[in-house]
Amino acid sequence: LPTMPTEPGNKYSRLAADLEEHIRSGRWETGKVPSVRDIAESYRVSVVTVSRALQILRDKGLVLTVERSGCYVVPQTPQPVRTWA
Repeated sequence: LPTMPTEPGNKYSRLAADLEEHIRSGRWETGKVPSVRDIAESYRVSVVTVSRALQILRDKGLVLTVERSGCYVVPQTPQPVRTWA
């Protein structure tokens, strides 16, 4: 069972940082994100807190919300390696 990160800041920002880590580490692969209710239950926070955290991830371009369907992880494109000759 996940627990809320304890670093300073508001709950939704701390939750967003933890969920972002799930995405960047590959724990949440491209595809559907768990439901707002499931995340709220797992972290023992309100659905409003989860919704605000997901908004932060949307603003960062990490998830996409599809109305009446849910949130989806946006495929991460690797940055090209630049070499200078």
